Amino acid sequence: MCVRELLRVCLLLGIAFRVLPQEMVEPTITSADRAALLQLYESADGEHWKNHEGWKGPVGTECHWFGVICDYGSEGPPRVAGLFLEENNLVGPLPKALDSLAGLSELLLSGNQMSGSVPPLTLKRFDEGKLRFLGYAGQFSPIVEVDLTETPSAVICGAYEIVLRVGGPDTLARKYCRKANDNDRATFWERSTGRTGIYSGDIDRIARLIETSGLATLASGYSRNITHGTFATITIVYRDGSRKSIEDYAESAPAPIWLIKRVIAGSAFNGEWDTTIRSKPTVE
Repeated sequence: MCVRELLRVCLLLGIAFRVLPQEMVEPTITSADRAALLQLYESADGEHWKNHEGWKGPVGTECHWFGVICDYGSEGPPRVAGLFLEENNLVGPLPKALDSLAGLSELLLSGNQMSGSVPPLTLKRFDEGKLRFLGYAGQFSPIVEVDLTETPSAVICGAYEIVLRVGGPDTLARKYCRKANDNDRATFWERSTGRTGIYSGDIDRIARLIETSGLATLASGYSRNITHGTFATITIVYRDGSRKSIEDYAESAPAPIWLIKRVIAGSAFNGEWDTTIRSKPTVE
């Protein structure tokens, strides 16, 4: 290759290297999305997060900030689709600007010390099932535990007790009949411990369901005059240690109570438990 051709190749390569970075610049999120992220950082004391790598970086870097997930699939600029900031020492309220994150579908904030209210449009997306929101209960809701017990009056087994807690551990206890023979009246309990609905945020959804069901205005007990039925008690435990219990005999309570019972039971019975301990059989 002659010197003239070599110089020509070098010149072309130089042009390519000058143009390539501009062509490969990652598309930036909207200015509204960036402003919302920056306001979250300021509102939740970002300087003291366990990990705030990249945050407050230059325009165009937002999708690489710690915990920020972007959606590049739609036309136009990428949108912030997820905030994965669990157990990251966030303290304080959520900024109202969070509502401008119209593409947000996952908001994971459990294990922090946040407080205050959730911006209305963000809360609406949670209520409509458009937002997976972990960390609602115990931070933005005062509910930290939900208990359910059910005991049938006509049989000696079949009772169960469920405790769902913010941060766990959750427990499920079920009473069984041994049935060693036709006359065996011995019963035993199986007690399981672990976490239920971690990915789906069951405790967060249940807390929100309780808040929107009007449970706070319901009476403390419901019953009807029939011989056999199931005694059920829902107990809500709040952050300040206070409790509210509602007793329901033979499915006499209003529909919201029936729904809440079924949701709690569904979460527990579909859970994957870490440990299960069986008690010694006893005769009542």
